Amino acid sequence: MTLGLVGDARATLDAIAEALPADPPRATPEALVSLAREVPRWEQPEQRVSEASPLSPPRVITELRAALPDDGLLFVDTGNSNLWAGHHFEARRPGTYFSDMGLAAMGSAVAGVIGAALAAPGRRAMALTGDAAFAMHGFEVHTAVELGVPVTWVVLDNAGHGMIQQGEQLAFGGDAGFYGFHRRIDAAAVARGFGAVGVDVDDVPSLQAALREALAGSQPTVINVRVDPTVMAPTLARRARAVAEFFGTDRSPGPAGAA
Repeated sequence: MTLGLVGDARATLDAIAEALPADPPRATPEALVSLAREVPRWEQPEQRVSEASPLSPPRVITELRAALPDDGLLFVDTGNSNLWAGHHFEARRPGTYFSDMGLAAMGSAVAGVIGAALAAPGRRAMALTGDAAFAMHGFEVHTAVELGVPVTWVVLDNAGHGMIQQGEQLAFGGDAGFYGFHRRIDAAAVARGFGAVGVDVDDVPSLQAALREALAGSQPTVINVRVDPTVMAPTLARRARAVAEFFGTDRSPGPAGAA
């Protein structure tokens, strides 16, 4: 049953909390087994093993997880990076996965990862960001070079503000052309200009090699990964559909996979 509640949010939540039993029933092992059987571990599992070039974002996240040590620190930026990593990256130890869910500032991971590397010497620190989010900051790469911090940035390069562009397509049935870049940002060239290692990859073997070298090396490294801009996160599809339904403009084709 679905019941709508109208009232002050704090007072309503307090009332719900008081009404709940002090010792709520726990899920039985049988219920967990049933849930695991009914709900797939991954959405779009075929994308996790895709050999396509440009790369599928879920495959990129899968390779990051395989390359980064279990105690490695991953800083995830706002945008599609957050959607992909939130579903496909498995945090294996507490305090190893960081995402700016407060103000959701684009580019926060680009700078934040340097602080993490300085605070936890000896542990590998990596940032996952988009090309648009990287462009919000980026100059911090020079800071890492100056300090000799071996940070790795992985940039999902879809040549634009991918989440906004895809969301517009899903919610309103078209792209107004405001969010794609006319000139692609070469984050690897930017890195080299600052004195860091800059690598541009567009297939699985080159990504694997770049990750190995970056995590084994002692220099700051930016890996610019060209990703397929048509592969959409199901989470984004659901959000866009809710927005479109609110405005009465839902033209989305249904659950999103590779468009």
